[in-house]
Amino acid sequence: YSLDDLAQAMGGIVTKQALSKYERDLSVPSAPVLNQLAGALGVKSMQLWAEPSVAVRFVAYRKRATLPKKAQEALEALVAQKLEERTRLQDHCFSSIQFDLPIEQIPVSTEQEAEQAAETLREQWRLGLDPIANLTAILEDHLVHVIQVDAPEKFDGISAIAEDEEHKPKAAAVVSRLGCPGDRQRLSLAHELAHLVMKLSKDVDEEKAAFRFAGAFLAPQACIEREVGKSRTSVRLEELLILKRRFGMSIQALLKRLSDLEVISPTSYKWSWIHLSKLGWRRQE
Repeated sequence: YSLDDLAQAMGGIVTKQALSKYERDLSVPSAPVLNQLAGALGVKSMQLWAEPSVAVRFVAYRKRATLPKKAQEALEALVAQKLEERTRLQDHCFSSIQFDLPIEQIPVSTEQEAEQAAETLREQWRLGLDPIANLTAILEDHLVHVIQVDAPEKFDGISAIAEDEEHKPKAAAVVSRLGCPGDRQRLSLAHELAHLVMKLSKDVDEEKAAFRFAGAFLAPQACIEREVGKSRTSVRLEELLILKRRFGMSIQALLKRLSDLEVISPTSYKWSWIHLSKLGWRRQE
C-alpha cells in the first residue's frame, strides 16, 4: 500500500499524514485505529506491537524485468511475514530440530561443480540416489519452509533465510507461485534450494548453475544412467513420460538433464525440442 491506499483501506479513519507519523515513530495510534490498521493489513493487532522474532534476508529473487517494482516489494513483504510466522511456530513445536542447511557454503566454480553440490547435499541429508517422492516433506523436515504465493506469471521464485539476533540462520524458505504445475514447482523449489546452499565464483552463471543443481538433486546421475543408460541415440516420448512420473520432472527438464549428462547428443536434444513444439507442449505439457 501507498499511504493514500492504506488510509482508504482503513475507511478514512485517519489521514495519510497520521499514518506517516506512525511509520516514522513520531506518533502512536489509539486502540481503535490500531485495530482498523491491523484489519487493513491482514494481521493481528498484537503483531504490530511486537518486534519480529527473526530478520529475513533474501538470497535470490527470480522475476522477469517487467514485474512492477510495487508488486516485487509486496511479494517480499508477504514472504517475510510468512517466514516469520513459520519460524515462530517452529520455535514452539520443533525446537529440538537443528537447522542443518549449509547456507552459501558449498563452493561452485563451474556448472559441473553445481552437480557435485547437489550430490553433497543429498549425502548430507542421507537421501540416497533414488528419486524424491515428496520434495516438500524433505525440505520441511530440514526446516526449509515451502511457501506458495498468489503471484503473477512474471514471478518465478524466492529463496530467503530467517536469522536470529546474532545473525545465525534459524530457518529458510523456498517460494513458488500458487497454481504452478507440480513438475515445474518441484524444479523451482530445487532451484531456490540451490541459491541457498551454493557459494558461487564470480564468473559462474548463477541461474545455469542453479538449474544444474536442481536437475541433479531431483535426478542424480547414477539413477538416470541406471534408468536410461549412459549413451543413447534417441529417447522415445513414451520413455520420457515414464521418466516424468518416476522423477516428477517436466519432459523439458528431463531432456535438459539428459543433455547435460551427455546421455543424448546435441542433435537429438534439438530434434526432441522440435517435436515438443509440434505437440504444443513447450508451454504446457
